[in-house]
Amino acid sequence: VIMLLAGVLYAAVQAARHHRHSAAVLPTPDNSDTDTSPDTEAGTDADEQELMARIEQVMEQRQLYLNSDLKLNDLAEALSMNRNVTSGCINRVRGCSFNQFVNGYRIRHAMRLMTERPDMSVTQVWIDSGYNNEISFFRNFRAITGTTPTEWKRLNSPTKDDL
Repeated sequence: VIMLLAGVLYAAVQAARHHRHSAAVLPTPDNSDTDTSPDTEAGTDADEQELMARIEQVMEQRQLYLNSDLKLNDLAEALSMNRNVTSGCINRVRGCSFNQFVNGYRIRHAMRLMTERPDMSVTQVWIDSGYNNEISFFRNFRAITGTTPTEWKRLNSPTKDDL
């Protein structure tokens, strides 16, 4: 959770610093219409929030999202949890599928790489961010940020005035 907040804060600082375009912010699902009633497998809302915190902690500390072959079973095993409970928690608390959840981490990682290492090629960025192919990376990057990686990189690269 701290890493996620630090990443969001870093993106906000970068956006303010560049005064041109704000850094893309990953959409946060509006869970207002999500059924939050207790589930017999997952438990109460508080239990699900606690499990979600554990899921995020494992994803961030172990950087599981960098594994291009990551499967739901891998995450569930790392948590010593049932895959259905793990998936259900992500679905209900984050309002997205397991794959969407993982792609959010991967795209944030890609954005961080492009910001911290502007000389890195986009090809190397998608490889180092856990993607198996360029098409999936570009599709997910555009879906999450609303722009292509190349355009995002151009808009968020430091200008000569920033150096």
